[in-house]
Amino acid sequence: MAAKRQDRNGEWVYLTFDIAQIAGSVSGVVITNGNAASDATVMQPLNSIDDFSILDPRALYSISYANNPELGRKKSAELLVPDRLSLDFLLYITAINQQTLAKVEGIVRAFNRQSFRYQVKPNWFFSGNTQPGEGSFFE
Repeated sequence: MAAKRQDRNGEWVYLTFDIAQIAGSVSGVVITNGNAASDATVMQPLNSIDDFSILDPRALYSISYANNPELGRKKSAELLVPDRLSLDFLLYITAINQQTLAKVEGIVRAFNRQSFRYQVKPNWFFSGNTQPGEGSFFE
């Protein structure tokens, strides 16, 4: 979806949550090893951080997957949350530019939440005909 709607990059942010904390304290969370809509996808309850072993790192970090439907399915692995996540699990809010980040900071201030870290990382977003760089999510 992010690639198809890259015209809206300035309206979106990535939220990074503490997955280890979620796995240990939020019930009903399910992890998938691919796109949840696919019949080939395995789904299992998330009970510990070890459950992430069902993921294929090669697929997750791939930047060329258009001609490989199975790789694309695996790249679309999901973490399904039954209701909502507490903002207590939120670590980072990432935007494509400073203008978007300023808007988000204004919204967050209205809720008196100040424990989040903010960052601008344009390489996390699709832009033009380019994809986010391999490994760029952890730079």
